[in-house]
Amino acid sequence: MELLVRLGHFFEQARSDADYATFANELRRHQVSYYIYFVSTGNMNFVMANDEVVSVKKRPRAAARSR
Repeated sequence: MELLVRLGHFFEQARSDADYATFANELRRHQVSYYIYFVSTGNMNFVMANDEVVSVKKRPRAAARSR
């Protein structure tokens, strides 16, 4: 579970700060072979060095309340 949180954090940090070098280093450090980012949903799949797939699903935002 901690890995999921860390990977999600690294991805958001790279997107907001455009720090792709650090992001790539962290992926290598955590033995991520490659990742798939689904733009429409914000979900991510990480394929690890041992071929295990780790999915990070973005939590949906609460619907705006009507007045």
